[in-house]
Amino acid sequence: MLVGQNLRDLEQRRQLLLAQSGLQRATLDLNLRTAVASLGWVDLAVRLGQAIRPWLFAVAPVAGWLVARRSLRLWDVVREGLPIARSLLGILRR
Repeated sequence: MLVGQNLRDLEQRRQLLLAQSGLQRATLDLNLRTAVASLGWVDLAVRLGQAIRPWLFAVAPVAGWLVARRSLRLWDVVREGLPIARSLLGILRR
């Protein structure tokens, strides 16, 4: 009788562990999908960086010269750079 009870307890424990395992797998799957969705912009940022990298070598000396002359303000850089960045994003999304 004691052996039969132990076997039933073990079987119940096994079923409980299987259920918990399934729940943990579902939770991990949901967390992974959430992480992938929230980090989707990283691929776009990397591609954008790779696309503009060659231009940075050409633009950096000119930008440095203009900043040194104080004829270029940060706001001017942002104002002029936003349309260019949007254009590059449009090209990369194709």
